[in-house]
Amino acid sequence: MNPWRSRFTVIDWGGSEIEGYPIFDLVRFSLSFQLSSSRLQTEVVRHCRVLQCETIDAVSYVLAALGHIANNLGHFPLDRFSQMTNSCSLTIQGAVN
Repeated sequence: MNPWRSRFTVIDWGGSEIEGYPIFDLVRFSLSFQLSSSRLQTEVVRHCRVLQCETIDAVSYVLAALGHIANNLGHFPLDRFSQMTNSCSLTIQGAVN
C-alpha cells in the first residue's frame, strides 16, 4: 500500500473516476483557492512534466474533461456547467499563454 493513501483523501463529485483529468482538477482547485495566474502556470508546467506532455496540451486535457462532464451531466444544472466551462477555459488559456 502506498503511504500517501492512508493520509490523503479527495472528495469529488459523484461521477468521479480513478482515471480522471488531473489538469482539470488543478484548474478547479486554482479557481476555488484563487491562485494567481503565475502560480497556476507553475503548477501546470509541473503537471505536464509528470504527464509527459507539452504545456499547451493542458488545454486539451481541460476540454476533454469538460466534454466528459457534458456527456454525464445527470443532475448538474446546465447553467452552472456553462459557467464552469467558461471559467475553466479562460483560466487554462491564461495559464498556458
